[in-house]
Amino acid sequence: MSILTKICVVVLLVLILLACPVFITQATVAPNYRQAYERQKVETSLHRMEAKNAMLKLDRVLAQRDAAQGELARVEAAQQQELGALKSELTAWQTKSAELQNNLTRLTTEVAGLKGEAQTFNERNTLLAGQLENSRSEMDKRNREILRVTDLLKQAEAEKDRLDKIARVRYERIRELEEENEQLQVGGATAARTAQAPAAPVADGKVTGSITAVRGDYASINVGSAKGIQTGMRLIIYRGAQLVGFLRVEEVDIAQSAGIIIERQLDPMQGDKVTTSLQ
Repeated sequence: MSILTKICVVVLLVLILLACPVFITQATVAPNYRQAYERQKVETSLHRMEAKNAMLKLDRVLAQRDAAQGELARVEAAQQQELGALKSELTAWQTKSAELQNNLTRLTTEVAGLKGEAQTFNERNTLLAGQLENSRSEMDKRNREILRVTDLLKQAEAEKDRLDKIARVRYERIRELEEENEQLQVGGATAARTAQAPAAPVADGKVTGSITAVRGDYASINVGSAKGIQTGMRLIIYRGAQLVGFLRVEEVDIAQSAGIIIERQLDPMQGDKVTTSLQ
C-alpha cells in the first residue's frame, strides 16, 4: 500500500469519526433544523479546513518523497560512478602488477647472469692484481727517479738564479766603477771631494728582508739596526731572479728601516726582497 493510499484512508477515518456524533445526535434529539444547519455548516467548514490541512500535509509528504527519491537516485549514480572508477583502477593495478611480475622475472634472470659475470670478473681481477702490483713497483722506481731528477733540476735552477743575481750585481758594480772613473777624470777638485766622502757602511753578515711599503721613490723594509742595518747602507732589491734596483738606507729603527730607491730596473712593490749580498 502506497503512502498516498494510507493518507487517504486516515483522512476518511477522521471524517467518519467526526461525523458520527452528528448522526447520533440527530437520531436521539428532536430536530432543530436551523441549529442543525448552522452547526453542520460550521462542522463542514472545520472538515474542509482539516481536509485542506491534510492535503497540505500530503503535498509536503509527497514533496519529501520526491526529494528522497531524487537524493537516492543521485547517491546511486554517484555510487555507480565510484564503482566504475574503482573497477577501472583495479584493472589498471592488475595490469601494472602483471608488468611488475614480468619485470621481476626478467631482473631475476639478469641478476643470475650478472652473478656469473661477477665471478668471471673476480677471477680476472685476481690475475690483474698481481700484474698491477708489479706495475706499481716499476712505477714507484720511475717516480723516485723523476723526483731525483726534479730535485737536481731545481738545484740547477737555483744555482742559475744565484749566478744571474751575482752577475747582475757585478755588472752594476762595474758600471758604478766606470762612473766613478769618469768622475775622477773630471777634475782634481771633484776627485778630492770624492776621496774625502765616507764609504758606505757594510753589514757584518748577510742580511735579508722584505719591502713593507712603497711611496714613490721611498720604501720601508722589515729589518733594522737589530739585524745590523745602518744609515747609508746600499741594499739590493730583487724579485725572484729579477733585479729591481737598490735601496740607500736613510732612516733606521730597531726592527725596520726606510730609504730611497736608486738605479731602479723595475717598479718596486710590497713583498720584494732586499739583501746585503746575493752570495
